Amino acid sequence: PRHEIEQAILLFAERADAKGIELLAAVPASVPARLRGDAGRFRQILINLLGNAVKFTERGEVSVSVCSRPLEGGRVELGVEVRDTGIGMPPEVIQNLFQAFYQGEDSMRRFGGTGLGLTICKKLVEAMNGTIEVSSTPGAGSTFRFTIQAEAARTAAQPEPGQEALRGARLLIVHSNPSLRGMIRTCAGNWGMETVAVPG
Repeated sequence: PRHEIEQAILLFAERADAKGIELLAAVPASVPARLRGDAGRFRQILINLLGNAVKFTERGEVSVSVCSRPLEGGRVELGVEVRDTGIGMPPEVIQNLFQAFYQGEDSMRRFGGTGLGLTICKKLVEAMNGTIEVSSTPGAGSTFRFTIQAEAARTAAQPEPGQEALRGARLLIVHSNPSLRGMIRTCAGNWGMETVAVPG
């Protein structure tokens, strides 16, 4: 899952930078490094959700966070949250959002698109025994949450090059953006570093 999230983030990094918005992702060490599942479907869901989030966000940030829990039979439920600080949506838009060709109100239509992306996401999520939902506030952004199921990999992932050299090292994180501080802290914690994060 980390690899697919990183690749999806890279697709939108230049676009987000051009708009002056932060694009963040945090995958804690508790999430399995390797899973057996449909990487293509997982990637397509991420690309659709990230594409919309970046499109509808003019300032602030778009973030991806991940969690997991074990299921019976050696399976894992992976939970992904894509949050943005974009234009948001009223309840009447949310209730129709996953219908084909639905594009919402005028404030959303000006951004373009066919209205098929979220319908496809829903079908892909359900094909992997998962669910998808959204919460949103007009003017304050949207959060899409989805789960999928996958098999735990039989072989463990190899540690990243140089990871052992960082274990136990101390890191002071200074930044004005709390989400960015949290992302860096998660990554550093995955490498075994001791961190302190403060506003800058």
